[in-house]
Amino acid sequence: MWIGYHIFGVSELRFRPEKYSPTDYLKRLMSGNISYAELFTFLCRKAHIPCVLVDGFAKSQGYDVGKESLTNLVNTWTAVYVAGGWRLVFPLWALTNEADEGENATLDVDDDGNLNEFFFLTDPDEFIFRCLPIKTDWQLLQNSYSKEKFKRLPYVSSQFFDGFIKLPNLQDGTIQARYGYCKLNLTLREGRDEDAKLFAELMFDRNISEEDSSPDVQLDRFIAIIHSHKNRRVNVRLPCDGVYRLKLSDSKRGWLCSFRIVCEKSTLMKNAFPEHPMLDFGPCISTLNAGLVPISHIGGVLNIHVNQDIIVLFDMTEELSIKTQLFDCKNDVSHYVTHSVQDKEVKVTVKVPVTGEYGLVILCRDRHSNNPFVVACNYLLTTEKVNTRTRVWDNPTQKKARARLVFVTQKSNNPEVLQHSLDAFQQLKIQSKGEVVGATEKINFLRIKQGISRINHNIRFAP
Repeated sequence: MWIGYHIFGVSELRFRPEKYSPTDYLKRLMSGNISYAELFTFLCRKAHIPCVLVDGFAKSQGYDVGKESLTNLVNTWTAVYVAGGWRLVFPLWALTNEADEGENATLDVDDDGNLNEFFFLTDPDEFIFRCLPIKTDWQLLQNSYSKEKFKRLPYVSSQFFDGFIKLPNLQDGTIQARYGYCKLNLTLREGRDEDAKLFAELMFDRNISEEDSSPDVQLDRFIAIIHSHKNRRVNVRLPCDGVYRLKLSDSKRGWLCSFRIVCEKSTLMKNAFPEHPMLDFGPCISTLNAGLVPISHIGGVLNIHVNQDIIVLFDMTEELSIKTQLFDCKNDVSHYVTHSVQDKEVKVTVKVPVTGEYGLVILCRDRHSNNPFVVACNYLLTTEKVNTRTRVWDNPTQKKARARLVFVTQKSNNPEVLQHSLDAFQQLKIQSKGEVVGATEKINFLRIKQGISRINHNIRFAP
């Protein structure tokens, strides 16, 4: 981009550039007298490209997930008309790292002038996760977002949409975990970095939490990533009441997305997960690369019974030496696991004497090597299936909002009225029993119907 190539030399100019020239505008930008969006808009107009400055709210570095006030998020970007349609450009974020990292924005342009192209002609469906125009029309979306809906969205990076994981459509940025447990279901994008590793980091927010977390608690032991074919599930346990931050990253792109977790009544699960070195729970690409193919269990969680054998089978694609380990929440209990190898089949047998959770670790190395064993696969073994679907009772305000949403969904044909009721329902963090899906489907139906009516009206009265 022209701005990126020329901005560095401008601060060293010893002469006064011609007023209203491109160099003059660059000088003003470096002096803080105009914004990146204003300079970009000026250049577009000089090139006779139709464009508009768009004012709104933008979630940049340091954004607090779930923040109610948008006052400190005011920003400006540009809408340009190219190739027969309006598109969105955020010049500041394209030229600096302010969008995703760091406390202060700094120029981050490499020697070839490559910038963050995500913020050039961005898909409106993706742009809305970060930026909300004050004027709804400049969302460029068929179904517009309210302020409340915008605030509830997860906080995602510019790399998220090119990453290998995808969030559920209605995933809220604030996750309620009233009984010390929550989970986040993820799906994998087809053909996207199958060898990338997902990382999850859990942090306790002491600044806004009423209860202080014990300094002896290692929160990395309270989070587990479960593999299951084309899905990932992030299981989170909260050792005490309060507000937590959940940050997801991957090994290829770094930070992907962040969430706020609010925990009340952390009575259900205070125990950490068993030790699970290096990898997540369940067979993964590292298992295959190590030379093992799972043939009995492809999910990461195995339900077991006390004093009964559970057998896990693998096929070997290489000549390997195998080692197995078993951990409970506190100790190495590897004497409860054995393994054998016959031909190319690996048979792992586990038999535990007491109820609880265990981490099963399968390690391997080349049979003809003295190199250290490497972890090929982990499993989470549990002797009891905990019911996390504890019923949450509505308070009077929530009960009234639920009843209104049900009534409006059944009776109203006004999508704006229905959207207002849905926003009020979700703002109160009410546990949905199908009301959200039903209301959303009807809103989409009514808006499509309105669009068809407008088209027919225009055709009927066309000259």
